[in-house]
Amino acid sequence: MTASEIGTRLREAREGRGLTLEQVQADTKIRLRYLKALEDGDYEVIPGEAYARGFLRSYANYLGLDGLELVRLYTQERAAKPPTSEPIFRPPVQRRGPRAAGALVGLLVLAAVATYYFGVLPRRQEAQPEPPPAAEDVRPLPDEGEPVVPEPPGPPPPPQVRVTREDAGDEVRYRVAGDFLQVLVELADDCWLGVDLDGRRVLEATLPVGSVRVFQAEREIRMRVGRPGSLFVTINDEEQGLVFQDRATSPRTLIFTLLPE
Repeated sequence: MTASEIGTRLREAREGRGLTLEQVQADTKIRLRYLKALEDGDYEVIPGEAYARGFLRSYANYLGLDGLELVRLYTQERAAKPPTSEPIFRPPVQRRGPRAAGALVGLLVLAAVATYYFGVLPRRQEAQPEPPPAAEDVRPLPDEGEPVVPEPPGPPPPPQVRVTREDAGDEVRYRVAGDFLQVLVELADDCWLGVDLDGRRVLEATLPVGSVRVFQAEREIRMRVGRPGSLFVTINDEEQGLVFQDRATSPRTLIFTLLPE
């Protein structure tokens, strides 16, 4: 499903309920220009992927549609979209008649002859070969010295960050192999979060749709999520996508642990 098809579903659902964009803006607190961008499939107007996904899910749920399903379709469509390339401009080829072509060749020949006689030939006559160096000026070539030994190759590049996931009951544990631990979360719906960094509570609040938060710890990040189905996660700059593909509504716990080197 393309962006325009998603927008058509939103517009038809809104009009079927007899709602205006102004009414939707008042109820959802999503700005009218962003609502219109969603219906037009013009996501470039919305500031960032996280906000686009959040607004899309919130708007779809408000209209009685499956917001999570539309977010999945949107994410798939954006991932499969090929990069745009600028069209290559080629100037039109002007065809010349045989007479014009013959005249052009003649002018080129005359120009070449004039250049030779008035430019190249006089310079050849003026140029004199340089005298050979005097005997006392002749010196032996410097010693080339020892052969150059190439330096050994440097150390191999560091391995890419590796992330493994384990699900157990209502807990999901991510094990991260790297030299730092950073987690970025994006919310596709209003969601309560309780976050501990290395055992210290740093957040306990309900965040609105479209919120983006970044957390960093030395050893462990523990996160209690009120609405797990609304959470997108990026670990050490590697996007993991939607954490839960099901319609999980009960709170879940996410644990991110940095593996020792």
